[in-house]
Amino acid sequence: MKIIYSELKPEFLDSLVKIHRETFKDHYNSRLGNFYTKEYLKWLNKKNEFDSFIICAFDDDEKRVIGYICGARLGFQSKMNRELLFPTILSFLTKPWLIFDKRFFLFLAPKFRTLLGKDEYSDIKKYEAQLKQPIYSVISFGIDSDYKTGMNLGFFILEDLYNKFFEKLKNKNAGSVRATIRKNNENIIKYYSAKRWKLSPIEGDSQTIFFYKEII
Repeated sequence: MKIIYSELKPEFLDSLVKIHRETFKDHYNSRLGNFYTKEYLKWLNKKNEFDSFIICAFDDDEKRVIGYICGARLGFQSKMNRELLFPTILSFLTKPWLIFDKRFFLFLAPKFRTLLGKDEYSDIKKYEAQLKQPIYSVISFGIDSDYKTGMNLGFFILEDLYNKFFEKLKNKNAGSVRATIRKNNENIIKYYSAKRWKLSPIEGDSQTIFFYKEII
């Protein structure tokens, strides 16, 4: 197996949509569909003042994308939510039953806050001010399910993606990186703890916690 790491290319997009929605199948955002997810990934891949980026893992033997990781400097949420407003509305128009999902208002609340120019997690700002600046965010990552079985292959791909991720952050002179985790995601919490990320004493909301790591 020969794995190549690169930025998101147009021919990767459909495969990446599949991986992202599969990885986050329990998240409300994924229910918005392929069009929204595609626009979300395209936004993260384009140049902007928040230095957002996507790193893809491509299996050159199988000629397929097998994983990705993406990040951006903190503060990106307001602009991203504004510019993804049309795909969001279109998703609800084509899938009106989504408004009856009990997570609908939990999804909308942070969107409205950022659209109004407020921080998605305002209580964490004082804590983050003490950290090495600037702070970037691990927005999301995912591995193709075919590569998660046998010999922990998915783990090794994730490790390589994170190594490339930190190299990218060093080139951007990042000071720290934040990972926003759901409290019920026990496997990822164990992963960050094992990798010596620091758990924030301040929580985002009833479902969210933060891990931080300084860029050395």
